[in-house]
Amino acid sequence: MLKPEVFKSLKQGNIGKNPEKVMERIKAVWKPLAKPEREEILALSGMSKISVERAYKTGNVSAKLVAAFAQVLKLDPLYLAGHSDDARTFDENEDYVAQFLKGLGYELGKSDVVKTRKPRTTKSALPIPNELPPVEQSADESPAQSYPIHTLNDMDTMLTVTTKLLDDDARGKLGELTEEETMLLLQSLRVQAGFSSNKKAQFELIKALLLV
Repeated sequence: MLKPEVFKSLKQGNIGKNPEKVMERIKAVWKPLAKPEREEILALSGMSKISVERAYKTGNVSAKLVAAFAQVLKLDPLYLAGHSDDARTFDENEDYVAQFLKGLGYELGKSDVVKTRKPRTTKSALPIPNELPPVEQSADESPAQSYPIHTLNDMDTMLTVTTKLLDDDARGKLGELTEEETMLLLQSLRVQAGFSSNKKAQFELIKALLLV
């Protein structure tokens, strides 16, 4: 990943290739983000919320903003800028943002990139849980929200329990999501799971449903 200092030297001119794709993708990624991720992107890019809104309203996006989105969310900057239709995600230590900027003509050296050391683990250190972690239940929540996944007998029951977590407006919007928007939403939730225990429980539930 790039050091924060690198972003200060990036230009703010438009590098988007397809305005319609830029508008759709930046909006789809930005809208579901929680406050911590939004603040991280804005701090890294040195830009304001208005600049993000301008990007998904006009289709014009700078290398500075695309690189910040890509680094925080581990998404392909070429996809966000409309240069590619492959919505790939990357590992923490892959230099995908640096390669993107080099392709735009920026000169980056080894000192501009920092590697994040990952702790060594063995298979025995990563046991697979038998059930999902418990989700905190508030007083006004339905009892269905506290069901562990192994008590659900079939897919219809699971869908019923899951949809009870959503209000009518949310269910309507869910039905309107495209496949691309759904994939971006899942990628965003994966990022948010690192900051919130509730988001982590939601992400684990979705993974469990996909395995049924």
